[in-house]
Amino acid sequence: PDFPYEVTCGDSWGDTRLLLATAEGVFLVEEGVAHRLIFDKSVQVKQLSVVEAHGILLLRADKGRDGKIHVFRLSDFEGDEERIKGKVDLKDHRLEKTKGCHLYAISRPGGSHLRMVVAVGRKLLILQWRHSAAWTAWCPASDTDTVEGFQFIREVCVSEAPTIITLVDSPLVSSAGGLTDNKICIGFKHHWDLVSE
Repeated sequence: PDFPYEVTCGDSWGDTRLLLATAEGVFLVEEGVAHRLIFDKSVQVKQLSVVEAHGILLLRADKGRDGKIHVFRLSDFEGDEERIKGKVDLKDHRLEKTKGCHLYAISRPGGSHLRMVVAVGRKLLILQWRHSAAWTAWCPASDTDTVEGFQFIREVCVSEAPTIITLVDSPLVSSAGGLTDNKICIGFKHHWDLVSE
């Protein structure tokens, strides 16, 4: 089916759904169903990630000093509810510590915990979801967190504002069972760097 808008960013959700951000808002596109607007154009999404293992949707909305990460439950968008969310609905879902962010990256699915690195100018904020993917799978009704699910781990200062970032998981396992020596690959205007998380 044709999609009439230019896509800014998007992500897949399951085998049959897409979440697509455009200048006209964010749409849920599903096979055999009319495109559904879930956020109106007052919410200018620059980056989004569907994290199915934890049942959450991450959005980076606005720009400049107003840029923030917002966390929603995927269950908020399931079913036939037609209520379209606007800018006013973002308030209770924003991660305050991310104010001014211009970029984020999340760890790959399959790790024990979801990790996120957020670029705010020359600072990188490292956050981790409080529940493991296994815990969420065992107790899905208990994992209802949105912004309170992320815990701040630490801050890393870099020489200039990154233009691209990605998390690189270490194959090493600590004695406590967690990953060790994870890295952040950072692309700057004229060079790359690899820093320890």
